[in-house]
Amino acid sequence: MRRGTLHRLRHAIDAIASPDGDYLVRCARTGVRPFPVAGRRFRSRDHAVVAARLTTRFRGQLRRYDPDTAVYDLVVC
Repeated sequence: MRRGTLHRLRHAIDAIASPDGDYLVRCARTGVRPFPVAGRRFRSRDHAVVAARLTTRFRGQLRRYDPDTAVYDLVVC
């Protein structure tokens, strides 16, 4: 598994997360806040957009090894 890539993506998301942020990332269709952004908030819309893109990449890497990894249409709220 590409642990290095997954680790780097998670670290990048954690680096821009903020406990008191006003923005979050969720699925537009279901409202699910998938891992690795589940429970994370972001101080700015720009940070949340970056986190959404990183999450899409993260989950795409997981899907290479587990095709059943759920696909989400991520939006910033």
